[in-house]
Amino acid sequence: MKLGQRLLIFYFLILGLVGWFVLDLVFGQAKPLVRQSAEETLVDAANLLAEIVASDAANGEIVITPALRDALNRYAGRTPDADIWGLKKTRIHTHVYITGPTGTVLFDSRGRDEGKDFSRWNDVHLTLQGRYGARTTRSDPQDPSTSVMYVAAPIRHDGSLIGVISLGKPGRAIEPFVQRAERYLMVYGGLALLVCLLLGGLLSWWLGRRVNHLRRYAEAVANDQRPAPPVFRGRDEIRDLADAVTAMRRRLEARAQLEDNVTLLTHEMKSPLAAIRGAGEILAEEVRDPA
Repeated sequence: MKLGQRLLIFYFLILGLVGWFVLDLVFGQAKPLVRQSAEETLVDAANLLAEIVASDAANGEIVITPALRDALNRYAGRTPDADIWGLKKTRIHTHVYITGPTGTVLFDSRGRDEGKDFSRWNDVHLTLQGRYGARTTRSDPQDPSTSVMYVAAPIRHDGSLIGVISLGKPGRAIEPFVQRAERYLMVYGGLALLVCLLLGGLLSWWLGRRVNHLRRYAEAVANDQRPAPPVFRGRDEIRDLADAVTAMRRRLEARAQLEDNVTLLTHEMKSPLAAIRGAGEILAEEVRDPA
């Protein structure tokens, strides 16, 4: 496997692991963030309605006047034609109920729970104790989509706690926003991963191209050729290695030239020395034999 391919695989593995970790973390936070935003809105609405209900109180007790009951019932039956960032809202999903100081339901926008004791539900129980009351309850314990988030606010009259108003938001009303956020995350996360992969492929090709140029140059030098040194833009380790190979080639050429010169000089000196040696041997023989 080529170096560029190995780098691309290694880069993609790291990128994939980091991308998976980030997307998993964001996906895990998408639903809680949407629920937190919805809860904050319910808190504001519950406190607003608590003040409206408190304005009709008499003798320290909650009075559900016909006008208030009709207004809340009309509110529950409204059909808003709202376009919320591309999502249509055509009905009111908020459930409203009001309890007295003992937790007995005085009003229920669904008309099913009036007269029941809700004092043990956390939203009512905690609010009657002067604390922040909220709960999430499933109508079907096995089905998470049936959960309803309730937020309560105290109803006060002349400083005294006289009741609780609770607003509930079904999980099904929040789910479309969660799903849209998850789709956006998938699309943009996939595009980001694809772009990073393309950039990684480009980086791998660029690095492999530089390495291949250097490899071909080194092979030509090893085959006693005299190629032109490769030209690399920018100063990095590959260019430094190419310069080192060029310097090594020049040193080897200089050494080879020196060896050739020594060989030539030795050859040129060998013939005169042989002639002188032969002449010396002849002269020596003549001196020993004067005849």
